[in-house]
Amino acid sequence: MSLSGLTEQVAQIPDSLKAGLMQAQQQGSPIPDATFQAMMRSADRAIVAEDIHAEIRTSLASKLSTADVQKLLRWYESDLGREITEAERQASDPAAYGDMMRQAKSLYGDTRRVKFAEQLDKLIGATDMVMELQKNAGLAVFSAIMLGTQPEANIDLSAYEDQIASEIESTRPAVEQGIVLSFLYSYRNLEMEQLDEYSEFLREPETRRFNNTVIESMGRALEDGIADLARDMARLMGGSLQQS
Repeated sequence: MSLSGLTEQVAQIPDSLKAGLMQAQQQGSPIPDATFQAMMRSADRAIVAEDIHAEIRTSLASKLSTADVQKLLRWYESDLGREITEAERQASDPAAYGDMMRQAKSLYGDTRRVKFAEQLDKLIGATDMVMELQKNAGLAVFSAIMLGTQPEANIDLSAYEDQIASEIESTRPAVEQGIVLSFLYSYRNLEMEQLDEYSEFLREPETRRFNNTVIESMGRALEDGIADLARDMARLMGGSLQQS
């Protein structure tokens, strides 16, 4: 997990989710500042990187054999494996975002690399993972608002899930474009031969098992955390409405 960069990536998830809440606060109907700040503190308690790490570790321990682990370690400890992980780490630095946007046009001009980035997205399931996260976050916010206005009601979220999922699905092209651009930027200094070798590694059964397990277990951990956040948000929204 550490060699692949996963540990560092998971550590960034809580801040990313809070950034999403801040964006929703700015774009939607504003929640009273005191309530919103309490919600942010609730997010700190509900979405904890170590809880996500623990869920992933437990799942990997049950899904990967010793032989799987050894093959994965050989890749991540190889020169190319380390080079790719370091490239991803550098590209994920917030300071790199401006440089990525400045280079976007030229990066998209290399059709072979664009095709590789699109294939990589499908192999890893990056866009699908982001879409699922956005759907869960959307349901959390929606349930909080509904429970806040009707604290005693038994609300059936399934009636709204398809609508919310459809609205979020409309953002898929933009999400996919952003992910492809991030791949283009991350691997811009690597030769295509190196990227082809990386692609072959991603197609190996143990690698697919590793990535699929990570995505599934991360999703479970986030669903649990978001459910806790929704309950806290409902309580906070209800209190805010009573005061008003």
